[in-house]
Amino acid sequence: EGYNFKNIDDDDDEEELGQRRVTTQKSAPVPATQKVVPEVKPVNKEPVAPVATAEQVTIKSEPKSSIDWPKVPEVPHPPQTTFLGSNPQAVPVPVVPAPPLIVTVPQNSKHLEEKLDRLLDIVQAQSRQISDLRTQLHEQQNKNAEELNRYQASLGQVKQSINTRITELVTRYDQKVRAETQLASHNQILQIRDMVTQTLPAIMAKGISERVIPMIMTELNRSMLPMIGSKIDQIATQMKIELASKIQHTDLTMRNTIDIVCRSQSFVEAVGNSIQAGVRKGLEQVYQESLRNIILPGYERSSQELFRQLNLTFSAGTKEYVQKLDQYVAQQKTVTDRTQELAELIKKVPEQVNGTADRQNKASTTVLREDIGRDFKVLQTNLLKILRDTIRQEIEKGLEAQASSLEDSVLSAVRSQAQTPAPSMVDVQEQIRQMLTHAQINKAFHKALLSNDLSLVEFTMEKAEFRLVFNPCPLEQTVLLSLIQQISADMSNYNDLKHRYLTESIINLRWTDPITKEHAPKVMRELTQNCQNFLAANPTSSLATGLRMLLMGIQALGLKQI
Repeated sequence: EGYNFKNIDDDDDEEELGQRRVTTQKSAPVPATQKVVPEVKPVNKEPVAPVATAEQVTIKSEPKSSIDWPKVPEVPHPPQTTFLGSNPQAVPVPVVPAPPLIVTVPQNSKHLEEKLDRLLDIVQAQSRQISDLRTQLHEQQNKNAEELNRYQASLGQVKQSINTRITELVTRYDQKVRAETQLASHNQILQIRDMVTQTLPAIMAKGISERVIPMIMTELNRSMLPMIGSKIDQIATQMKIELASKIQHTDLTMRNTIDIVCRSQSFVEAVGNSIQAGVRKGLEQVYQESLRNIILPGYERSSQELFRQLNLTFSAGTKEYVQKLDQYVAQQKTVTDRTQELAELIKKVPEQVNGTADRQNKASTTVLREDIGRDFKVLQTNLLKILRDTIRQEIEKGLEAQASSLEDSVLSAVRSQAQTPAPSMVDVQEQIRQMLTHAQINKAFHKALLSNDLSLVEFTMEKAEFRLVFNPCPLEQTVLLSLIQQISADMSNYNDLKHRYLTESIINLRWTDPITKEHAPKVMRELTQNCQNFLAANPTSSLATGLRMLLMGIQALGLKQI
């Protein structure tokens, strides 16, 4: 007899794992022994028909080594009787109970593990997809909510505008209906009065004699007419009340109808389209009419006037040009005649000029020779005197400078003992003079400035030719800055030569040079301070005006560009 049981996993996935079936076969009775049933592969969930014989079987499951599977409970089965043959009335044969059987579960844990892993992967992928779908759903809901809010806002605006328009239309219609109703009632009353006043006299005139007519008329005027007027007033009042109630009812009905119609999408679209179509046709027609009746005629008139004015102006200008050209031709003819006369006179001039020039040259040469002779004699005596004085002064200065330099060199030699004696002032001056003679102006000023001796700098400025120093200027920017600094350092002996050198040095500075950009501000501040001190101490000096102009030039040119 076969038994069906479920192999339960951790996730209770009955459909994936399916049912496991183990069958047992009846064997001959063996005393006190156990029979092991061989493993049978699982059948695809198809139940097996029970066998006629039955026995009590004890089912046990072996523990798995890799997966902690739950144990299959022991299923007790009551003993059954087996009928021999196909006759149900046959004598039952007792079945001897067999010993308990041990049923082993197939060891396919690895296969189940792989299936479980695949199931877990599928579940995780599905969970991720579900989370993505939830996120997308949430985003779509947010978008739908935003769209709904925008639609509701726009719908509210449309409703408000439609309600305002409907209110205006209903108010206008109510006023119009009331006016028409009042007019109709008034006309009806007037018609009744006219009819009464017209028909009564005719009827009374036919049926009553002339004597009774005045009496009846007086009675009518006294008693009937007030009664008729009161009745007519009552009828008019009642008609007004009825008309007012009907108008109110009609007003409510029309309000609701107009509200429904105006809220419909088709009405809104139709109104918009009709307005667009009507405005478009009107605008096109107005534009075409204005273009045809106003713009084009005006443009044509203005163009005609413009061309007429151009024609008149051009004609007048052409006439004026022709007149001026005729005048110019006449003037040129006169000038040509005069030029011919002048040419004839010029042809005669060279002969006269040659004779006059010869006479003047002879007289001028004689006078010039006499003047040069007298001036040469005077200059010779003065020049000899000046040369003697200058040579004597230069020799005295040189001797004094040499004596002082010798003194200094002796003292320095005594102090330093083993040191090489420094070159004397005379030697340095001689070197500077040689450099200036060979047109090495930059080297000469550089050597004088390196000596840090203002007298040597003054000597270099005196010996150098000013025109060669600054036209063009061969001095480097560092030499110019150092020269400006040393000249302005001692303003007590400021003279015209220093002023000229200082002015030209500032003019020849290149403000775009990196060295000048770096050091010029400091040098210019020192120069400005020293010049201001000199002007404060010597306000009446002949160089004060030049220094003020120099300060103005520094402030306007140098510091601005720095």
